[in-house]
Amino acid sequence: MLADLLPEIHPLTNAQLLPRLLPLLRCSSCGKSQFEIHRDESTDLDIQNHCVVVCDACKSCFKYENGILEMLVEKTPGLSVAQKSNFIGLVANNYQKGWRSWCMTMFCGQKCTNAMEAEKIIQLIEFDELPGIPVFVDFGTSHGFYAIAIAKKLKEMNSAGFVVAIDFSKKMLRQAAAAAEKNLVSEKIIWLLADVEFCPLQNESTERVTCGGSLNEYRHPEKAIRESARILKSDGSYITMNLFRKNVITGWLLHFVRLTTGLVFHSQKNWNRLFADVGFQISQQETKGIVMFTASKK
Repeated sequence: MLADLLPEIHPLTNAQLLPRLLPLLRCSSCGKSQFEIHRDESTDLDIQNHCVVVCDACKSCFKYENGILEMLVEKTPGLSVAQKSNFIGLVANNYQKGWRSWCMTMFCGQKCTNAMEAEKIIQLIEFDELPGIPVFVDFGTSHGFYAIAIAKKLKEMNSAGFVVAIDFSKKMLRQAAAAAEKNLVSEKIIWLLADVEFCPLQNESTERVTCGGSLNEYRHPEKAIRESARILKSDGSYITMNLFRKNVITGWLLHFVRLTTGLVFHSQKNWNRLFADVGFQISQQETKGIVMFTASKK
């Protein structure tokens, strides 16, 4: 195979994950779950960069290109200022490099590097409780921070599991795909351009859903939480990191931030109520400053 002979010229892509992803998908247009891949059969799938996924029911076509499967049928309406910033090249290019760790340190009230945050998420996932070939879904993946951390752990464990990483900003997903290639985990993550409030995955299709900070950005966080519960298997876990309104002083400050950016800040009690409303039971929760890390069981 050409991919075996010349890996330095034809690096592996994530296209080989498409046949494993299709049984988990549901069409963004009609909600059905039968798909076919239309591609150049003369090219090995593991070096494929372009193809089309077609819904058998309504014949909607979804483009796969350079690691990203585009299932966003129409532009997401009513975006907040914070959400719109994800489409700005400067933000997409620099968000993960320094901004995130600086913000996390400030919000936690103590040093919190990207590595420290990733370590915490990996701990909450509880890999030793997973089946042999787990499927992970990362909501609001942005630069793919959590997705890449999970993929590296899967690779370290020689696991055949993989990650479906979802975001509605193609600019962010391009940066994420480049970061995955740099971290040598491209073949463990499939990038999905979609709206998590209308997630194009079937019921009970994944063992773990992660969400790192995006809950505060969603227009309707309760919808994203409900979608997470829907796609999780009965013994699955929902792992989140988000900001909360801790007291009166931070409440006023965060209220100002909300007015200017559209970010949503609930109290810890109200966030936990949103989790409980869809049937989640909190198994672990830790707060640092105004940051809460939560693992919930379905």
